[in-house]
Amino acid sequence: MSQEVLAQIEAQIGAYIQLSEEEKIAILETVVVQKIAKGTDLLRAGMLTSNAYQILEGCVRKYYLTEDGEDKTVDFFTEGQIAANFDTINNQVPSEYYLTCTEDCLLLVVNSEKERATYTRFPRLESLARIFLEQEIAKIQKRLTRYIMNSPEQRYKDLLEHRPDLLQRVPQYQLASYIGVKPESFSRIKRRYTQSK
Repeated sequence: MSQEVLAQIEAQIGAYIQLSEEEKIAILETVVVQKIAKGTDLLRAGMLTSNAYQILEGCVRKYYLTEDGEDKTVDFFTEGQIAANFDTINNQVPSEYYLTCTEDCLLLVVNSEKERATYTRFPRLESLARIFLEQEIAKIQKRLTRYIMNSPEQRYKDLLEHRPDLLQRVPQYQLASYIGVKPESFSRIKRRYTQSK
């Protein structure tokens, strides 16, 4: 693992606790940094996994395939976010969705078995992980509420406000699916919004 990646991990954790040398070593033994090519599936529907992925660089798309073969984008994970199926990791049930790299990615791969062993040795790291997870759940709940409450036009504005980088990084048909419309409707919403400015 490069010093740069270690510095990123320390900076993220350092906002909460100062790591001891033993804890730093334990983290280094728990995680692996991997470069993954664009188009690679990290997880497929029907698969089991023990891995979670923190995105250091790149973008990962979460999507489902409907019975008629249409894919429905649920989320995008970018730098600093975690892409994982915790139901599959914790309960060993097959995944219902896909996690696919939409860009070349640099990922921090965390294996749940190694992670649990580290938490047994260093309980305060488990407490810290719980804080991170609770913050992530709160963000997901807010996003879900906004999605349910908003019209497609409002979802587009929300995308511009909260995730503007996705407009440059993700194909338009995936963004259309993400806000719950067909690509043609997405184009119309985008055009109307641009003209109103």
